[in-house]
Amino acid sequence: MARPVSAATAFAEIVASFSKQLGCEMPTHTSGQCQRLARWRIDLHGCEQVNMCSHHKAAWVRREQARALQSENGLPRCAHCGHAFPSFNDAVRITAI
Repeated sequence: MARPVSAATAFAEIVASFSKQLGCEMPTHTSGQCQRLARWRIDLHGCEQVNMCSHHKAAWVRREQARALQSENGLPRCAHCGHAFPSFNDAVRITAI
């Protein structure tokens, strides 16, 4: 069983994490996790959110835009909820962090 943490300790841990830089959450081809710093927050209309480095963001955007063009109607479709969107920009929000 975990030992209880005081409010002061919990607050100190929260404050200490403010300066922590986010890492890219994407897997690598060697089954590890990318070691680059995240520069982008990808929000798939609420279905999923991921922090990515610039390299993985660029690759992801290229891949997903190509996938939308190859779909039966040329519209992007969410792999999670199945909803079709009028455009790629309607399906995803990309924010610099």
